Amino acid sequence: MKKKIRIAILLVLVGALTVLSVFLAIGFDFAKLESQKFERELHTVVGEFTVVDVMLSAFDVKILPAAEGEDCTLLLPVGKSQECYATLMSGRLVIRELDGRAWFERLVQFGGYDDESTTVELRLPPAAYSRLAAELSSGDLLLEGEGYSFDTLHVRSSSGDLTVNIKKATGLLELTSGDVSVKGATDGLLNIKTSTGDVDVSGCVLRDLNVETTS
Repeated sequence: MKKKIRIAILLVLVGALTVLSVFLAIGFDFAKLESQKFERELHTVVGEFTVVDVMLSAFDVKILPAAEGEDCTLLLPVGKSQECYATLMSGRLVIRELDGRAWFERLVQFGGYDDESTTVELRLPPAAYSRLAAELSSGDLLLEGEGYSFDTLHVRSSSGDLTVNIKKATGLLELTSGDVSVKGATDGLLNIKTSTGDVDVSGCVLRDLNVETTS
């Protein structure tokens, strides 16, 4: 019992010192801890690609079908010290972020964003793309719509949710503490791995489905 009390006291002291260090870093100017505001910039993707490669921290991602006759477009969040950007190289559309926040800003904002202005939105014209590779920390990923498809999916997330509502679902969906929802797939070989999240697969006809969960 005494050992547990000492550990609890130690944790409280560490928390207090962390908070104090943040206050000292900002010179007790609490305006510096205000959440930054984002605006989304519209970009048209000019050029061909078959692979979509996404690596983001706290931003949500939506991949939707483009309107009939429309080109591939991107809505990318841009803030004062964080912004998302995209590059096209060797048949790959690469989506990344620049993070210029100070350490105390990252400490205060360690979770995901939940506003539309912080959502990366990619609209794909009808085509069969070869691969979606996405690695997220705390953002959610939504794949929805008809007309486009991926031969393989390789999606990893630490604490975000994954929602897949496309006709073909083949590949790996791997989460640590998020939920997985797969609906409407009429083809695919799918592996789902989660630690503490829920898994919902419904309305699907798959050639193979493997689900591994911990808790």
